[in-house]
Amino acid sequence: MKKNIMLTFLVVFAMVFQSTLVYSAAPGVAIDNVKIDGEVVASSGGETISILRGDSLEIKVKLTGVVNQLDSDAVRITAKIEGYDSKKSIEAKTELFDVKSGVSYYKTLNLEIPSDLALYDSQDNEITGYKLRVIVSDRWSSNVMESTYDIKFDSERHSLNIKDVVMSPENMVRAGNYLTLSARLSNTGTYDQKNVKVEFSIPELGLKESRYVDKIESNEQMSTDEVFIMIPECAENKAYEVSVKAYYNREEESTAAAESIVVLSSDSCGSYTDTGSKASVVTMVENVELTKGKTLTVPILIQNKDSSLKTFVVSATGAENFGAYSLDKNSAIIAGNGVGTFNLMLDADKDVAGDYALTVSFISGSEVLSKVLYVSVKAPTVEDTPVSQSKVWNIVLIGAIALLVVLIVVLLVRKFSGSNDESDEEEEKENYY
Repeated sequence: MKKNIMLTFLVVFAMVFQSTLVYSAAPGVAIDNVKIDGEVVASSGGETISILRGDSLEIKVKLTGVVNQLDSDAVRITAKIEGYDSKKSIEAKTELFDVKSGVSYYKTLNLEIPSDLALYDSQDNEITGYKLRVIVSDRWSSNVMESTYDIKFDSERHSLNIKDVVMSPENMVRAGNYLTLSARLSNTGTYDQKNVKVEFSIPELGLKESRYVDKIESNEQMSTDEVFIMIPECAENKAYEVSVKAYYNREEESTAAAESIVVLSSDSCGSYTDTGSKASVVTMVENVELTKGKTLTVPILIQNKDSSLKTFVVSATGAENFGAYSLDKNSAIIAGNGVGTFNLMLDADKDVAGDYALTVSFISGSEVLSKVLYVSVKAPTVEDTPVSQSKVWNIVLIGAIALLVVLIVVLLVRKFSGSNDESDEEEEKENYY
């Protein structure tokens, strides 16, 4: 009886001890090799691998279940690179799978490298290396198997990305209104980019506007100025693609992004045509504010609703009452069912203020269209008024003169006070004797 109890105790103890050994160890697998983009790489200390920012890495891992060990249940391989962000890492994982003893397995992971990954620390010192960690874990083991690989990230000489496209309104715009657009650009290359051209367009409506960014330094970001695209008043009610394309490196390379905007139909379609042909529509704002000393650009859009092309000549009257106007072009040929755009630039004289009316006319053969633009001219605010260099020097000069006068007065007073003190001392000496 005692032998049976002792034997049972030993068996239970052996089972507990064996389970402790199995489940406290690392998974019963061996990492045979790791390939990055098809090339076998050595673990840390063997080599350093150069990888470009913005690349997609294909990581292939071969592992084998160790012979004479228990099978591993629910194994997962993780590839990760720490140091990209304080809140997240660059990471990819496989699905769970089981590993049998003596059997080899091949797993593929795709790791997306961010284009804005830091190459320099906060002190502008180059970051010489990162670690790619390939980690194998399973359901029960308390430890993991990890293999590390040395990586150095580099960037292309010329590389530009569109980080963000900002639209206002953001999701929907009413036909006949403006869509305001701007783009955030990120220079991820080693060279500065100069004279970057950014095109904003709605291809289906034939609309396009451009802006230039003078300079974007390496590893810096810059936003474009806003563009204003007038949505045709008779545009169909549906979603349209908004395309943004940036040209850089002497416009030999480009990068693109796309957004979507829903155009809501307008009840006033065709209400701006006059007694002439009803085959054209002019879209333009009705009221603007003009600040003296600043040029205001007013976009104008013409829709040729006819099936044949037309030539439109544009002119304006009434600007002489408050300043002057100019056009980016005086005429344009617009294809049948096409759209043309003009930019009207307004400037105010220094000695005027108040409300004025400007009539803009569009003539195509016998067809005459006109729109009235109400202009409110206002004086510049303190923030708008530039201080000229000559005014600054005048202020400095006046201050210096004032300071010099004060110093002279102080010196004269001290000298006069000193003379009086000497006279008093001589008088006291005479009285003493």
